[in-house]
Amino acid sequence: MPVKPCFAAVVVSHNSWLVIDKCLDALLGQTIAINRIILVDSGSDRVDYLDKYQNNPAITLIKEANIGFARANNLGIAALAYQFDYLLLINPDLFVPADFTISLQKSIENIGDFGLLTGKLIGFDLSNNCETKKLDSTGVFRKWYGRWYDRGQGQPDTGQYDRIEEIPAACGAMICLPKKVVEKCGGMVFNPVFFMYKEDIELGIRLGKQGRKLYYDPSITAWHCRGWQPDRKNIPRKLKIIAAVSEIRLYLLHPSVYLLWAWAKYLLVRFFNW
Repeated sequence: MPVKPCFAAVVVSHNSWLVIDKCLDALLGQTIAINRIILVDSGSDRVDYLDKYQNNPAITLIKEANIGFARANNLGIAALAYQFDYLLLINPDLFVPADFTISLQKSIENIGDFGLLTGKLIGFDLSNNCETKKLDSTGVFRKWYGRWYDRGQGQPDTGQYDRIEEIPAACGAMICLPKKVVEKCGGMVFNPVFFMYKEDIELGIRLGKQGRKLYYDPSITAWHCRGWQPDRKNIPRKLKIIAAVSEIRLYLLHPSVYLLWAWAKYLLVRFFNW
């Protein structure tokens, strides 16, 4: 009988009152229990929606100023003090099924050695409390000119991405990392130069350079009601600038001709609100 792995999770919240209960209820209701959950609030406008977790023995709540997604995740990881076999990085707007950790365990046994593991993310309509039946992410890939994108996003799920495969990067909403990989990262799983956006891609590039393999397994599923709008007209200009700056930082850290694309994108956003 295989030994059950020890899972720990970090969730970072920021004004997440519409989604955090559903996210945490799902994590707490796993068939194979998640041993520790660290909830880091990064500068929510109000934190009363988190009060119920203050004395929850299954959850450690850390309240911080708005230090950004990357730093907040690193803070939560540090609080775990490596007391896990596998680390789960979960966004507050991600909801997992009750057998999520069972699927993870089977995938881990099947794949063996890996640097990062993720699964099939399916869109979720929060207003109607139901899945969209369209894909949200099946791994993050790069176009020929340098733009990174979530593969399959907005497509109906017809089984077109139903095989285990290596990927260059994963959506940061759901990431599983082995303890040895986290230890190798030290205190910087996500690079703190990123306030938000592109920190997940940078992690993928960094692990790839270390010779680690990143895997997508479609048997691991979750629902994601992401805040980032696919229609650029609906995205606040401030967030578009943050994302564009993050892309420049990505290619400064990992030099590439794709830096030309990043600068072009920044100029389009900065002067034309593209």
